[in-house]
Amino acid sequence: MAEVRPNFWWERLFEDLGACACIHDFKEDEASAKVEIVEDGEVIASVEHGKEIEYAEEAVNEEPIDVPEHVIPHEDELPSEAPEEAREASEEAREASEEAREASEEAREASEEEESKKENLQVDLTETKEVLKSAGIPFKKHCRDGKIRDRTLVISEDEKRFGWKLGQKKMIPLAEVKSVRAAYVVDPATIGNPKHPNGMAGTVVLRKTGEGPLVARRAFSFILEDRTVDVECFSETQARKLCAAFKLLVDKAKTTTTK
Repeated sequence: MAEVRPNFWWERLFEDLGACACIHDFKEDEASAKVEIVEDGEVIASVEHGKEIEYAEEAVNEEPIDVPEHVIPHEDELPSEAPEEAREASEEAREASEEAREASEEAREASEEEESKKENLQVDLTETKEVLKSAGIPFKKHCRDGKIRDRTLVISEDEKRFGWKLGQKKMIPLAEVKSVRAAYVVDPATIGNPKHPNGMAGTVVLRKTGEGPLVARRAFSFILEDRTVDVECFSETQARKLCAAFKLLVDKAKTTTTK
């Protein structure tokens, strides 16, 4: 009888052109382009699947640029002695310019229509931080000893540290987190692996403790210099929201530290 390897799916993630069955099953993600981070009623940043945080651009009041009314001369502006060919070329150029403008406008409208069909997830950063500072958020912690334990995700009052127990005294500085990475994203350290040159998803810990493809959909990890803190949430939506929120908190903590 062949050896049973229940966690083999982790090893083959991204083996075939960086794809795996559990990622192809992300039907909800096709309709949900990204997670928007909201604070005080305003979208301040967003996170797309597998990408880093992108801050919302501030509105900039730009002065209008004076554009010449006639880039291409009208027929009646051409010198009377201009050859017939010149007038025809001018007319053709004007028509081509108008067609290009219409095509560009149609493409923009189509893009806006397609984008409007997608319903982005939103996470209220203020509310999330309040919960993390008080009651915390329950999750399953995948540990280095191969066990999975019930824990509570928390942050400090100054929003500079995080931990996994209420009242935890020794917490980890968010500024020391190299990245916050969704479990289905390829682990850069595995790219070029002799058996799996395209890399594998998750982390060393998750690849050892993951109990099935669903874990990749509802987990994310804090990547530190010498370890990872691997968080499995109770739903894919919760994982996406918390992953996005912590990406921003980590980025802010690093920015504050460097000032």
